[in-house]
Amino acid sequence: AIPPRPNEDGVSLLTMMNSQQFTELLAGRCVLRPGAKVLVACSGGADSVALLLSFAAVQATYPLSLVCVHVEHGIRGAASLSDAEFVRELCEEEGIPFRLCPVNVPDLAKKAHIGLEAAARQLRYEALRRVLREEAADVIALAHHRRDQAETVLMHLMRGCDMDALSGMAWRERDLIRPFLGTDPEELRTCVRQMGHDWREDATNTDTAYTRNRIRLRLLPEMEKIYPGAETAICRLSEAAARDRAYFADEIKGLHLRSLIFPFPYGLALPVRVLDRLRPAVLSRALVWLIARAGLPAQDRFALDRLVERVAEGRECALNLSGSGRARIWRGLLILVRPIQVREFGPIVSGNFENELGNFSVFPALPVEVGNGLNHQRFPSHLLEGAQFILPENPLPFTPFGREKETNTAEFLKKVPLPQEIRTRIPVLISRDGQVLWLAGVRPDECVRSGNCPGRIVSFGDSLNISGILRVAREQME
Repeated sequence: AIPPRPNEDGVSLLTMMNSQQFTELLAGRCVLRPGAKVLVACSGGADSVALLLSFAAVQATYPLSLVCVHVEHGIRGAASLSDAEFVRELCEEEGIPFRLCPVNVPDLAKKAHIGLEAAARQLRYEALRRVLREEAADVIALAHHRRDQAETVLMHLMRGCDMDALSGMAWRERDLIRPFLGTDPEELRTCVRQMGHDWREDATNTDTAYTRNRIRLRLLPEMEKIYPGAETAICRLSEAAARDRAYFADEIKGLHLRSLIFPFPYGLALPVRVLDRLRPAVLSRALVWLIARAGLPAQDRFALDRLVERVAEGRECALNLSGSGRARIWRGLLILVRPIQVREFGPIVSGNFENELGNFSVFPALPVEVGNGLNHQRFPSHLLEGAQFILPENPLPFTPFGREKETNTAEFLKKVPLPQEIRTRIPVLISRDGQVLWLAGVRPDECVRSGNCPGRIVSFGDSLNISGILRVAREQME
């Protein structure tokens, strides 16, 4: 998949693909338009060197703004630093801006109790997306090829994946593009050699302690011995699965689940009746979509099958999910939560905000505006000076609006028909001196009565819908 570079006689050394075909892949499969800004991830290996040279070669006929990003993982010492210098020199030769991103994979692996493979992948993508934001780029180009695709499908299959995971990696996936996804890696090496370039070999690529390496070096060659062309057949399966995935994505879109969700911090809820009559093939994919929407990682087949079964039955239950998540069916609702990461969100000021609490706005109130006490509430301006949202771990003194007797937040919420997973995720707005102003989504404190003094509105709009959860729960109780 490398554009041609003429030799001294002006004859192209490349036979398998020309620059026109490469740009057709960019415009078609990768949905990349001329004029886009592309971050090209380059490790220094043959595949990523081929990718970088491909983009450099088509700039004259398919104008793109390029930045090369090299992530140095902090694993291989001097060899790793030498790889970074190799990529830097290649970028200088091709006139491409270079960004080096050092990360500490062993440190994350130790702290998070995960393998080096998982830690490297996490930090690599975090670094690439950080540069994407800093450079205001459109996409990240990755050098994944046909063998990478086959390895990915086999890994998913052996881990116990759902049908969607058989589609493997996509040519275009949000801000990621993979122009070489259908290309044999040996062709890429041949092309780089013919173009007069070299590449770096990562010694860890032959270390069979890594799962992907064992699949590449042992499993796939054995499969090819049994069924020649097995790698290509696996990739055909991924293409077929991708077509099915696209079809079911349209089916899920037609359910309009987004408009039926009741969001809250670090989770969401949905009426079970929306799901329990779906056919299993659609239900499982709807649950995959909801799990991702809740911010949880993809679940294995066993966990997803249990959840499909419980939703179809409609009976109350609680299930633990990977990523320290939890699913619960409670009073006609499916509730999905992820672990709380942040509990204090800093002083609020006027403007529009988006964070783990949802989307909310703070703006001056009109004289007639009072709010509804749920997701849209007026406060005296002086109370909001230095106020912040928190997710408290301990009860706080609280006098519910309309009452005279003081209680505390925990005691008050015990009388509200909400499960523990949601009670612990109710945003509490507190003043600078720690006074509770509002249990957002539920009830303000009596102290917010403002009379005619200047006020400001704090509004979550539809991004916090505790009232919808309460409505379904009460309907179920009747």
